[in-house]
Amino acid sequence: MEENNNIQTSREMRRRAQRNRTIKQTFTGLAFLTPNILGFLAFTLLPLGFSLVLAFTNWDIRFHNMFKDIPLKFVGFENFTGLFREPDFLKYFGNTLFLMLNIPIAMAGSMCAALLLVKD
Repeated sequence: MEENNNIQTSREMRRRAQRNRTIKQTFTGLAFLTPNILGFLAFTLLPLGFSLVLAFTNWDIRFHNMFKDIPLKFVGFENFTGLFREPDFLKYFGNTLFLMLNIPIAMAGSMCAALLLVKD
């Protein structure tokens, strides 16, 4: 009977040690990920959210500092309808789309050419 209790106790100790090791590894991983997560929040999600909020308001960057007393007003899709009515919108959109597609293709092509030139 005494031997059976010792076996159970050693099993419980191994389980606790394994659980403690898992918890330590989890916290270590989170400690390494925290700066990356904070940077992603600060430089990606917050500006994206702020831009989405401003897209549906009457905020104008040209008059931002002049009229501090004017509150932001929700204008809905008015900003987007005005954008689509601009005569040069399609030209600018085409330029943006062209660059979005061609820059990665040019970078990949350059990388392939560089790999072909490497002499190992």
